[in-house]
Amino acid sequence: GIKEIVFPSRLRISNSQGSHTVLNNSMINPLGDFTIKGVIWYQGENNAFRYKEYGELFSLLISDWRKKWGSVFPFYYVQIAPYFNYYGSNAALREVQRKALKIPKTGMVVTLDIGEKYDIHPSNKHDVGSRLARYALKNDYKIDLDESGPLFKSLLINDEAAKVFFDKIGGGLVLDPDNQSEFV
Repeated sequence: GIKEIVFPSRLRISNSQGSHTVLNNSMINPLGDFTIKGVIWYQGENNAFRYKEYGELFSLLISDWRKKWGSVFPFYYVQIAPYFNYYGSNAALREVQRKALKIPKTGMVVTLDIGEKYDIHPSNKHDVGSRLARYALKNDYKIDLDESGPLFKSLLINDEAAKVFFDKIGGGLVLDPDNQSEFV
């Protein structure tokens, strides 16, 4: 009979249209002869449940592509949209995505304020594109501007309050006057 070949990879080789192997071989490998200036990555919702694996997989993706093209090109990505129904995994995936900023020449666009809570595919791609462009303009074209909104830095909790500290606050932080903020 036919014996199954087991590869050392955690990812199985498959003929399924959506498999990792098929997607890589049909969509990424054909680009190998082209020069890449940078990458923008819009994260899909399928990974929301796999946040424990995501950090390693995402950093491997970035390093693999940079190795394939022989360049430490910029890799700018969009944090998962604020859809309500990820069964409690939203914050955990967003935190893993935030930690990926430790990888050199990366940037993360936050969409919590421009997404649609009840639409898994938010329609406001214009603001997402503008935010991605700011990273390229600042870091790759050396235009003097704030490339990012506030990013969590640390948390200090005492008896009466929790203090949250941010990096990249530009001109300062202002709470949403319409009380649509996650802060109270």
